Amino acid sequence: MGNALEISHLLYADDSLVFGEAEVTQIRHLRAILTIFEGISGLYVNLHKRFLYPGKYVYNMQLLAENLGSQVEYLLTKYLGMPLGSKHKELEV
Repeated sequence: MGNALEISHLLYADDSLVFGEAEVTQIRHLRAILTIFEGISGLYVNLHKRFLYPGKYVYNMQLLAENLGSQVEYLLTKYLGMPLGSKHKELEV
């Protein structure tokens, strides 16, 4: 099993999780992609439901959130009813 699997995004019915580096250029590209998606599909991307979740300390987190037009949230949080950021072997969350 020498092949590594790298996941950069997960898509659900009407939700998306995107994983990336904490770089302004990547956030700006992501915002451009979402804007183009809105224009092409005619669907609306809800700005009030955009959140950035840092995996560890990110010194420019507020700048990244402003570039994406989103809010900063922190783990532990729930996504699709399941807790994110908790240890999977914990007896309770």
